Amino acid sequence: MYWIPAPSAGFWILSLLAALLFGAYMGVHYGTMGDAIDYGELISGVRCDGFLASLTSLAMKCGGAVGPATSGALLAALNYMANTQQTPQVLNAIDLTISVIPCAICVVNAILYLFYPISQKKHKEIMDELIRRRTVIWPSGQNDARAEGFLPPSFPRTNPRNSTVPGILIIYAVF
Repeated sequence: MYWIPAPSAGFWILSLLAALLFGAYMGVHYGTMGDAIDYGELISGVRCDGFLASLTSLAMKCGGAVGPATSGALLAALNYMANTQQTPQVLNAIDLTISVIPCAICVVNAILYLFYPISQKKHKEIMDELIRRRTVIWPSGQNDARAEGFLPPSFPRTNPRNSTVPGILIIYAVF
């Protein structure tokens, strides 16, 4: 950690706390993917599970490339030399890039998630509407044409109003 030396008990306690909080953050991050997919279907009429999962994976891979490249560029600008005694500026930069900067990014994301527009109540409303759109009431009292064998499984469930991807899906993938 940046402010606490490595071999101390405080270091290990903060490391454990950071790991637990990061795990919770990632759970929220991936947990909201389903909400965004449902919202996208409600708005556009198109369910894009695969697209959002792929976009999220691409964003994570880009972040996995840009983060280390940025750190490497910073160290190069500070004249980092491998297998030599490092200057205080280089050591400070290394400490910042592995502790304070990632923590700050996670805190900013956590604050943004506080303003996440889909609450449990809103998600229930979305799901109720999607279920209503997918349900067909037949005169004989049957609830679903697919379940009763009247429609093939590949028959579309909804009619797309447009093919645009809602902005919340892009925002989700970035964060």
